[in-house]
Amino acid sequence: MEISRPDEAGREQILRIHTTDMVKGKLLDVGAEHRLPELATLTKNFSGAELSGLVRTATASAMDRWVWVLVLY
Repeated sequence: MEISRPDEAGREQILRIHTTDMVKGKLLDVGAEHRLPELATLTKNFSGAELSGLVRTATASAMDRWVWVLVLY
């Protein structure tokens, strides 16, 4: 059985699912939330797992930058 990659609407939905808690906790910039459709366009041929990894990696990178800000000040 082959599972095809999501289309643009599917990618946007996957990105929204993986950022829902960030939006609820007001951890995601409002501008970023409104750019999810653009990100869905830019991630053509990404699988659901790759989109999940993209969100996790971006979250880890943002947290790493924030930790360094706290350490330096």
